[in-house]
Amino acid sequence: MKRIKMLILIVLILFGSFWMASCGGGIAVGIDLAGAKAQFVAWINNQEDVPVNAVGNFVCALNVGDVIASEDPMEQSQCRQSAPTNEAGWLFYLDEQPGGFYPHPGRLLAVSQTGKIMFQEQTQGWPTVNQAVPEIFLLPNGIRITEDISEWTVFNPAHVLFPIPIFEWYDILPIELRVYGALVTCGLTPTQNLYSETMNISDQMYDALWDLFSCSEASPRVQKLEYPDNQAADIAAAVADLVTNKNVNQLTLYFIAHGGHQAMNMGGYSYYCSTLDALMDLYPNVHFTLIFETCHGGSWTDYFEDLGEEGMPNLDMCISSTTSEKNAYGDMDSAEGINDFNGPEDQYIEFTSDFLLRMEYWTHPDHWGQVTALTNPVLGSNTLKLYYFCYQSTKNRNYPTAGMPEYSSYVLPEREPILIQEPQIYIP
Repeated sequence: MKRIKMLILIVLILFGSFWMASCGGGIAVGIDLAGAKAQFVAWINNQEDVPVNAVGNFVCALNVGDVIASEDPMEQSQCRQSAPTNEAGWLFYLDEQPGGFYPHPGRLLAVSQTGKIMFQEQTQGWPTVNQAVPEIFLLPNGIRITEDISEWTVFNPAHVLFPIPIFEWYDILPIELRVYGALVTCGLTPTQNLYSETMNISDQMYDALWDLFSCSEASPRVQKLEYPDNQAADIAAAVADLVTNKNVNQLTLYFIAHGGHQAMNMGGYSYYCSTLDALMDLYPNVHFTLIFETCHGGSWTDYFEDLGEEGMPNLDMCISSTTSEKNAYGDMDSAEGINDFNGPEDQYIEFTSDFLLRMEYWTHPDHWGQVTALTNPVLGSNTLKLYYFCYQSTKNRNYPTAGMPEYSSYVLPEREPILIQEPQIYIP
């Protein structure tokens, strides 16, 4: 009997020691991924100035010794990195402008298997672990960001939705226009977020312009650049070939890339407004139309507008997918309680896909007459009139009837109450 009482006393003493040590931090109590996700959500709710449409993602599991950082494509170097982790755990990312081209703000949080915060950092780039981009950031937005809570989406109170695209080509009918040419440049590298979406939409832009300008294998006046041949020298060489060897004198340049103020990341290197300005100066007899699908794209439109017609006499039109202060986004079908007007049809990238859908509409014989009849503004060709119609009807689905973009834009992030993207145009 005494032996039994002694054993009970020892068990109670051991239990009490365990309880006190646990409360005092002496013995760690482990958590699983579900617990880490709950801790991440609680952390978000305690953060200040979290945007309404922010999305929280589980990024990947962490091993002991992993180094966490982020990559801003416009700095071309990694931001402040963590010390090697001393525990295993999980990495999370709060995307403050989900689906947007980079740079844009976000926040990193690393939680250990004992529930300790190992690293937290504000960032302008996508996460990296050991200088590599986690796989989830190389997949389409529709996998990483889902409307409801899922394996990867941990926090999405605004129900932001990025659909998984169904591959579809736009039916652009050839129109009898001048002999024009185009260069489509996708500036992303395979290790950058949105690579899949930008490659697909640039393929579609290439095919649309090929059809529009009635190209053939014998007359390939539309070209496309992609990694690794998408740097400044490649762009200059392609323009030279189109002008010198293909005799193009009406040239559309379409760029899609991560971007900052008056700069884009092309193939891992910065490409500046001044670089494009100097390139265009080499061809004073060529008329250029510029289309920019990039964050802060309006800084390019503003740059050329500041030069004016006298400073850049061979520029016919400049279109950007957003202003100098706002971001550009991948295809978004719903957010903050509103749905995209053409959610089932547009895909990959929000503005460009809407622009291509409008091109498909306006080149149809039933609608082409409205394009050619345009007299205000005065534009020198049917191509420019078409681009103008595509731009205006992207911002206002009721065009040419008057409408307000914040209520009638096909670009979902331009509409109330989201208001985080705003395409703009400059016509000299």
